[in-house]
Amino acid sequence: MKDVFSVVEPTIIHVRTGGNTTTELRKQIIEELTSERWGYVNLDVNSLIRDENERKTPIGIEFLSMV
Repeated sequence: MKDVFSVVEPTIIHVRTGGNTTTELRKQIIEELTSERWGYVNLDVNSLIRDENERKTPIGIEFLSMV
């Protein structure tokens, strides 16, 4: 993978599941993935939606109209 990363910067999407998954296990996995070792970025959907609503972006306004 290092050879690939030297040529192409990867785009990572990490989707977290909800429901009855073990919160502590999920937290550990996310912490490991977002560590410097792996360099993933944790995007919290609720925070992203809230930020878009607060900034009154077209996406935020559209989402607000749906809920």
